[in-house]
Amino acid sequence: MKSEQKKGLLSLSSGKDKDIVTMPINRLAILSDVIFALAMTSMLFAIDLPTSEDVSNTEELLVYLQNRPPGTIIYLLSFLLVAVYWFKHLERFTYYKKTNSTHQWIEIGFLAFLMLVPLMNTWTIVLPGQPIPLTSYSLMMFMVGFLAFLSWNYATRKKELVSEDLSTEKIRSIKHESLVEPVIALVSIAMAWIKPILWDITLFLIPVFFIIQKRITRYYEKKA
Repeated sequence: MKSEQKKGLLSLSSGKDKDIVTMPINRLAILSDVIFALAMTSMLFAIDLPTSEDVSNTEELLVYLQNRPPGTIIYLLSFLLVAVYWFKHLERFTYYKKTNSTHQWIEIGFLAFLMLVPLMNTWTIVLPGQPIPLTSYSLMMFMVGFLAFLSWNYATRKKELVSEDLSTEKIRSIKHESLVEPVIALVSIAMAWIKPILWDITLFLIPVFFIIQKRITRYYEKKA
């Protein structure tokens, strides 16, 4: 009985990866949810709230808020980007049935760069419009998107870590969607050195494309 339970938890994959042990996905899913929650809440600490020394009446409060729009924009942008990654991460995990050490390390790398979002968020708020912080932010977003793509590509290459009935079309669709963020992140690097406002606009395209992609995907799934 014990040997059967052990086989249910650990199994050896075949082929080139025969020495890689596969494991249940639930622990990795829990860790991912915790990291996403920390990344999304930590960004709030970068927003400065006015004190009695800064404002003493409503007029001064409005002036104070008007002088800090970049911080608010960066916060909203960062929150939206992390939310997009969470939605996509959640979708991938609905198809993952197990994991192995290689896949886990790819996901750990993904989460490590994701945890840099609050730091980069703060840096771009403290130094608004500076190309180097904006470029660093874009590189961080590129790595998050690239590792998300790498994780999905690895898990589905032989369908060893996903549902066996997962269609090739769905695998290809998610793979293509995963490439959108890193490509836009690379484009935003050039925008950061041309004009900072173009950097903001470029990264705001990520949630826009996410909504468009999902609507197109649902349309074709209904027709199928």
